[in-house]
Amino acid sequence: MSTKLKQKIALITGGGSGIGRAAALLFAKQGAQVIVVDINGSNGTETTSLIEQNGSQATYINAHISKETDCYHMANSIRDKYGKLDIIVNNAGIMHYKDGAVTEIDEHIWDMTLSVNLKGTFLTCKHCIPLMIQAGGGAIVNISSFVALKSSYNAKMAYSSSKGALLALTRDLATHYAKSNIRVNSICPGPTSTETFDAFLNYHPDIKANYLSTIPLTRFGNSHDIAESILFLVSDESSFITGSNLVVDGGISCI
Repeated sequence: MSTKLKQKIALITGGGSGIGRAAALLFAKQGAQVIVVDINGSNGTETTSLIEQNGSQATYINAHISKETDCYHMANSIRDKYGKLDIIVNNAGIMHYKDGAVTEIDEHIWDMTLSVNLKGTFLTCKHCIPLMIQAGGGAIVNISSFVALKSSYNAKMAYSSSKGALLALTRDLATHYAKSNIRVNSICPGPTSTETFDAFLNYHPDIKANYLSTIPLTRFGNSHDIAESILFLVSDESSFITGSNLVVDGGISCI
């Protein structure tokens, strides 16, 4: 077992699948004790089981991160079991298949998207950063998207707005909590083959080829690509990096 994250306690929201699961498995291999948070109980417990099968320790917490009571109890559970927190990966997010242009989006789709993607990160940080401060510092990574940097081929304006706001939140968190030895960075993945993105493509089958044609590396990313980038930003290898955004998009934002 590698030891980049030895004795670290790491919280990963949306850890039941996709990028979150890949990061959870990778962190465990690097020596971390991983807390998997997900609203989907079967997915969350499956991730923790996979970690435990490989000889590492993991805990699953069922929580809806857009609800303050859930985040409050989540933080208390971490405090009771571990007494500290070293790493937060704010990965949980949604991209609704009915997202679109502002003249087309139903209000509840807009509210739901920002509630999970932006409010969820706010509430997780609100209740879990105190555990980091008690531990003497830590690292936070917020998962944004390339659509925070450029317009997407197809309109997903609720999703794009939520991911753009995450970049602003990341900068402010980094500035404010640097004095507490907490580093905060973000990642902007390009189109990445996950359950969420694949479901979106299934609903819009005509756009897959168009997406690929705009990626210089001519492929979609995969969860492992993003997980390795997250690992870099939470490890000591990036100890002088905070308030930054790492673009992992196959070059799509260059076009």
